[in-house]
Amino acid sequence: MEVIFLLIALSIIVAVGFLAAFLWAVKSGQYDD
Repeated sequence: MEVIFLLIALSIIVAVGFLAAFLWAVKSGQYDD
């Protein structure tokens, strides 16, 4: 059962990482074109 919690925690960490990278890219003007 703890495998499910491990996968949920891992997916949350990955999602937060992608969100942080996206916000950093926007803030650094990566998408200003």
